[in-house]
Amino acid sequence: MRPFVGRDAELAELRSALAEGAAGRGSTLLVCGEPGIGKSRLTEELAAGAAADGWRVLSGRCCDGGGAPAYWPWVQVVRAAGGEFDRLAPIPEGADPEAARFELFDHVGRFLSDAATREPCLVVLDDLHAADEPSLLLLRFLAATMTGRVVVVGAYRERELRVHDLAELFGELTRLGRRISLRGLNAGEIATYTSLLVGRPPAPAVAERVHDITGGNPFFVGEVVRALVADGMLDQAGEAAALRLPEEVRALIRRRVAGLTPEAVN
Repeated sequence: MRPFVGRDAELAELRSALAEGAAGRGSTLLVCGEPGIGKSRLTEELAAGAAADGWRVLSGRCCDGGGAPAYWPWVQVVRAAGGEFDRLAPIPEGADPEAARFELFDHVGRFLSDAATREPCLVVLDDLHAADEPSLLLLRFLAATMTGRVVVVGAYRERELRVHDLAELFGELTRLGRRISLRGLNAGEIATYTSLLVGRPPAPAVAERVHDITGGNPFFVGEVVRALVADGMLDQAGEAAALRLPEEVRALIRRRVAGLTPEAVN
């Protein structure tokens, strides 16, 4: 697991939502940022603390590769709570699709509310940029109607093409909930991250250079630091100006921006 560094304010905001949720004021929060910025790591830290405090953590991950059935993240969430999604609101033959969908959404909300009467529930939805549209519509419904001891936290890459295509829906979600946008680590946080990752900090000039070439993205920082350790350059402040992104990181960046709009790439 990657080190957890530099997210004190964001984690405090999420934990504040849990405190409100425990008092019966549930909410929806959306954690967003570029690939590798630490969205999943932040929600993992939140979930671990919530579980230690007696919360029931219900997780669902969207399938980035496609092929998953409709409502797949919610299928996982309902299963984690001991239910079966398909049995919550069986659709009778010939039913009006819109009415049937509303009934399903209402039943999911009731199911989660009932589960939270025993212990507060934290629902964590990862990779929402890959979610099918019905799953996002269900999330929107719950964000607008859910009450009680349920807190929903979703994470997504904000510059993905699918988010751009569904901009209106994602905009509605952020208006109904709270949006937490993650930034890159600063040079001091990179030094701390490196200490936790490899057991010793880099020279200050090296930390500054790593920040310059990675933008503080934790995933890229980790890849660059490992390359520096392998090359014996972690402590060589005089060589800082010569540091470059490893080719593996360059290739990953190229793959991740290939499907983005020109506006997103810039």
